[in-house]
This record gives sequence, C-alpha cells and structure tokens, in this order.
Amino acid sequence: GRHILWNNNYEYIFDYADYFEAIIVATDRQNRILTQQLNKDTEIKTIPVGYINKISQNHTYKPFSMITASRLAIEKHIDVLIKATVIAKTKLPSLTLDIYGEGGERSKLEALIKKYDAGNFIKLCGHQDLSKIYEHYSLYISASTSEGFGLSLLEAMGAGLPQIGVDVDYGNREFIQNGHNGLLFEKVDLQPMPYVMSESIVSFYERHLDETGRKVAKLKAKAYLKQNVASMWSDLLEKGSEA
Repeated sequence: GRHILWNNNYEYIFDYADYFEAIIVATDRQNRILTQQLNKDTEIKTIPVGYINKISQNHTYKPFSMITASRLAIEKHIDVLIKATVIAKTKLPSLTLDIYGEGGERSKLEALIKKYDAGNFIKLCGHQDLSKIYEHYSLYISASTSEGFGLSLLEAMGAGLPQIGVDVDYGNREFIQNGHNGLLFEKVDLQPMPYVMSESIVSFYERHLDETGRKVAKLKAKAYLKQNVASMWSDLLEKGSEA
C-alpha cells in the first residue's frame, strides 16, 4: 500500500540508482512509469532491445492468414489463440493460423488442434527463419498477457504486418496503434479470452486493417531500423564520455 513492489531481478539496480549515470529501458512507457516511481536524478533512457535491418517492400500476402511466433510455453497462451481461431473461423471461412516455435506445450497443443478437428487450418510449423516468411501473412497475432518488449512483434512490424494483441504493457502497447496498424483487446480471464479475441479477429478483417494497417506498420518500423537504434546508443555513450 505504501511501497513500490520491485521485480527482484531489478531491485538492486533501483535501490542503488544514484550510482548509475543512466538506466536503460526498452520502451517509452517503461521510461515514464519508472521515472515517476523511482523519483531519482539518474537519467532514464529509452533504447529498444532489438532492431530491424530493413523494412519489407512486399505488397502481396495471403488473405485471412495469421501468424504467431513464440516459445510453446504455457504463459504464451497459444491454446487461447487456437480456440479463438476456431471460433472466428465460423465467420471467416478462409481463416488460417500458422504457429512457429517449439516448447514443452507442443503435445498439448497438438491434442487441442485434433480435438477441434482444426488441422487443415491451424498448423504447428516448428522453428524456422522467419525473416522472409512474415511478409506473406496478413496478420501477426499474440495471446501473451506479458511482453516486456516482444522481438517477434518488432520483426513482424518490420515485415509490414498489422497486429492483434492483449491491451497490456509493454510490447503490445508499444507496437500496436489501436485501430491503425492493428487492434488491442481487453485483458480478461483466460476462460472468456478466446471469445473476446475472436471478436477482434473478425473486426480486424471487417475493417480491412490487413490492407490499411500495413502502411502504418512500416512507418512505425522506421524508428527501429539498425541505424536509428545505433544512433540512440551513440548519443548516450557520447554524452557519458563528455561528462
């Protein structure tokens, strides 16, 4: 009630913040929140934890095709995504979902796909180099409720993909401009989440965000080009050397 509860991984840094010239965070929202909560003179600098080499110039993609990429871990809620796809499929007959990644939940997800007889439109694709794969899809989608940044979100945006994700800090709110390059949907309990998510999927395609959102995604991606992220590091380090 009276004290900030810090994540143990960062508590030491925050306790001794006065001894650092700067603390680097990944998003502007993290910067604003930490500046307010920490209340120290230490500079807090936003520098993304990843970058993209280029922005895709591809303009063609498979309609109603969704992609997600992550560890197949329980906290990624891939099961929610599978259920949401099955529900949305009743209104969008051409809808497909490809799931890239590996992890301990694979056998459970395979069983879930089999349960819904969804093997012809939901695929587990394993590990692959996605650098030239993202751009052929119409939508990147995630059911994760906790992303500090989300490198796959950044990679997908650089490929021009609009996105759907849960309205949570920090990655989703960093990359998804709601109604422009995708949709954020309300975080609810896991049981009703597939229904809420399926509504967002249907709304996304009804609003043709798969078309209009690509241009916005590519504009937002420019800030994360390698030379721009390198410039942020250069500015910080040069300032430190001058001090």
